[in-house]
Amino acid sequence: ATGAMATWLISDLSSTTADHVVVSFHHPPYSDGSHQDHETAMREMRLNIVPILEQHGVSLVLSGHSHSYERSHLITGIEDASTVTTSDTCKFVDAGSGAPSTPYRKPLRTDPSVANSGTVYMVTGSAGKTSSGGFSHNVMHLSVQQLGFTRITFSGDQMDVEFVSTSGATV
Repeated sequence: ATGAMATWLISDLSSTTADHVVVSFHHPPYSDGSHQDHETAMREMRLNIVPILEQHGVSLVLSGHSHSYERSHLITGIEDASTVTTSDTCKFVDAGSGAPSTPYRKPLRTDPSVANSGTVYMVTGSAGKTSSGGFSHNVMHLSVQQLGFTRITFSGDQMDVEFVSTSGATV
């Protein structure tokens, strides 16, 4: 990828020493909510920005645009999500749920093996409203049409991420 944004992103990710890196931008690379990832801006993010994020060991990508909550499996290198399934172990680093009882595990960014070791993609655009969608995306473990917010906590080298609904229930 070229251009000012990609150049800045590569420089910024190359210079950080953080154990976990969380990146946020508007258009999700993967979604089947009120917007689908065949839309031009979303496809361009997936083809141009996602490889940079994964090469630099980004742990979590937060996006909006679709008014829903969607959470992917721990994945890497997926350009065309319509053809991939959880049995594609080269793409699904961990096809589990990522729930507290079965968390995703990946090397810290300081580990040389972190490149392409998986990223979780979340669409967290349902704080103000929800909209309909297909909610059957191949890379998503969970998709809900529910008002709520995303809470991220860090404890040592552990990052926990929860979706909290307006009733206070966590997903």
